[in-house]
Amino acid sequence: MGFVNRMLEEDERREYVLDYPSKGIRGKFIGGTIDDENDVRLFNYANGHKGKMEPCDIYSFVFDYKGKVFFVHLRQRIPCGNDVHWSFASNSDKNKFTESEIMFLREAMKVYAYHGFMINEWNQLKLNPLAITENDECNIFIEF
Repeated sequence: MGFVNRMLEEDERREYVLDYPSKGIRGKFIGGTIDDENDVRLFNYANGHKGKMEPCDIYSFVFDYKGKVFFVHLRQRIPCGNDVHWSFASNSDKNKFTESEIMFLREAMKVYAYHGFMINEWNQLKLNPLAITENDECNIFIEF
């Protein structure tokens, strides 16, 4: 079936111990970019530098690959127009993965990057199904 952005039922949620912005924070995500068939999940949980309040171009994700959990920081660049480029924020993040894991992360990002998963948008969608539209003029480039 592949990846979809969706809510998770209570019994589908897993607890993760996050490493950013502070180590040891426990959390369960209520939704994200999910591939049920292959048991792969992607959750965006932070944007911005530790200790600073303003958002930046680096996003922190939990990437759960068949129960093997990675914390990865990806950079989003919008160099011109509607082009959106995603890449690893550092080589140390890239070196964590096998080629198979990179392939699944790339596929997850293709789905996440187009629309993403924002809980406030999902709450709005429940109230008004026509509230969210996708930008079909956007070009996504996954650079890993």
